[in-house]
Amino acid sequence: MLTLMRSKPANSNNGYEAALRKVRGVGLPARPTRLDLSGCNLTALPPELWKLTTIKNLNLDHNQLNTLPPEIDQLGDLEFFHLRYNQLTALPPELWRLTKLKILDLRTIG
Repeated sequence: MLTLMRSKPANSNNGYEAALRKVRGVGLPARPTRLDLSGCNLTALPPELWKLTTIKNLNLDHNQLNTLPPEIDQLGDLEFFHLRYNQLTALPPELWRLTKLKILDLRTIG
């Protein structure tokens, strides 16, 4: 599993930059199946994420996400989606188009 270092203080965007580098393919295999963006203080997801259609396990735990974009349905192979310790108050209807999804971990959100 790919793991990112936790970002610097909350006023820094280094976590987002590290996540963006991972999503853009720096250090990713040709067809990645796992991506760990936990603890990056993300408030939004990098648009490049939607190009990683082979992802089966996506970890977004311990971020500052308060919403998920409708593009989430582009991750059609997603089976395990971890969203613990975020600020989510609602989920987009597009999430339910992920027919291969086996685990949606929403513990301790909001």
